[in-house]
This record gives sequence, C-alpha cells and structure tokens, in this order.
Amino acid sequence: MDSPALRSLAGLSRTDASRELFWQAMAELGFPRPDPETAWHYRMRWAAQSLLRGDLSPYDASDEIYWCASHLERSPHATSVTDRFVGLQLAWEEQQGQAPAIEHEIREAATALLRASPDAPRP
Repeated sequence: MDSPALRSLAGLSRTDASRELFWQAMAELGFPRPDPETAWHYRMRWAAQSLLRGDLSPYDASDEIYWCASHLERSPHATSVTDRFVGLQLAWEEQQGQAPAIEHEIREAATALLRASPDAPRP
C-alpha cells in the first residue's frame, strides 16, 4: 500500500503526526472513515485476533477489549463484554496462582467474541 499522505506519515514521529494526515492517507488508500462505534468494534476484534495469534499477552488483550467495550453504546452485548473482560483482568491480578486457567478463559472469551460477530468488520 502506498499513497502520498502515507509516505508523509511514515516520516513523522507519533507526536508530529496529525489526525488530518492520517484520515487523508486512509482516503487515498480507499478506506472509508468508520463511525466511532465501528472503530471500537474494529479495535476489539483486532485485540482478540492479536491475542489468538500470540501478538498480545492475555492480560493486555483483555485490557484492550474491556477498554473498547466500555466505549460502545450501552447495550446488553456491550455490558456483557465489558463485564466478562474486566472480571478476567481482575482474576488475573488477584489470583496469580491461577494464571494458566485464567489465560485459557481469556482465550475462550476472545474466541467467543470473534464468533459472536462474524459479519462485523475485520481489521
């Protein structure tokens, strides 16, 4: 993938990059600008997929999924995801001796999250 704005972004530090330049690069590459709700769903799916690929630790993935779900519009689904992942995070922190079992539960929860929304946009 290549575009003029993307090349400009590649040469900037994170603090120097602008949101406008990012959106320009997205438009040049043909990616539509998602609404906030869709963007949070993308990010949750990315975290779940990253966990299952081994790119994120179970704790970091559960933190990311919880954080994203807490920004979704209030619904039974959003509340369920938020409650499940924050509960798993707390269990991880409080029950260090149970880490393998909790890690397994986090992976199962991430898999269930991906299966629950098979038609959702994928990052």
